[in-house]
Amino acid sequence: MELVPSTIPGVGVLHHCRTRRGQRLSVLVEHSGTRSLLVDPRPGPDRRPGPGGHGPPGAAAPPGPSRSPSPYGADDGDDVPSVRLILEPDEADQIADLLHTRPIPDRLAVLEDRITRLTEELRS
Repeated sequence: MELVPSTIPGVGVLHHCRTRRGQRLSVLVEHSGTRSLLVDPRPGPDRRPGPGGHGPPGAAAPPGPSRSPSPYGADDGDDVPSVRLILEPDEADQIADLLHTRPIPDRLAVLEDRITRLTEELRS
């Protein structure tokens, strides 16, 4: 997974993520502790035809404020997510626990076994 952090002054850090399949999401970590998942369900750079990702191929981008280049390497001008899920700190922790490849109790058991073995090695 490609991860690109961007500091947003006065707000926090926005972590842009792109999976191996080209799916994009971002995690906004605000100074307040709130986390937001920003999801764009459309695939990567070829999400929509036309410059800036708007309209038919060859169409001009719609007028509006200019945007900074995409952190994903292609200036598609469309870094606005389709979905924003705002999570309280405990909710973010619960989601993080679900995303771990092994549950925390299993990982703690492995660490406890390592500590036991190291302690036994030091005593002998």
